[in-house]
Amino acid sequence: MSSSSSSSSLKEKQRLVETKRFLQCYSSEQRSWDDLPDYIIFEYARTLKRELLKKVGVAHSGYQLFQIEHRQKCKAQNPTDQNGVINHKLSLMWNELTEEEKDVYRQRGKAEKDAQERAIQQFKIREA
Repeated sequence: MSSSSSSSSLKEKQRLVETKRFLQCYSSEQRSWDDLPDYIIFEYARTLKRELLKKVGVAHSGYQLFQIEHRQKCKAQNPTDQNGVINHKLSLMWNELTEEEKDVYRQRGKAEKDAQERAIQQFKIREA
């Protein structure tokens, strides 16, 4: 077995352990997840995560916050442009920002992510 395949196998095992821990904490079902096939465990966790995100909302990255903030203005200046063209113009605008200007949006994104994580913790049923 090559080191890259053993590395990916180890990552997959870690992912499965983390997923089971997540399910133990947030699932209302009190059960051992070891008796189910991996693909069912991952699908159940994916569904549960979607339900949690619907309840608490999605956190945006700094770049996404920049796009949200500037999209209407860009669209108003270019009313005939398709969404792909608008997205390209927004990405060019983002690239023209200094790191300090980008950091303002990144900090807001981090604050959203932290708030989302705190909100998700409220739905925790038990400790792993």
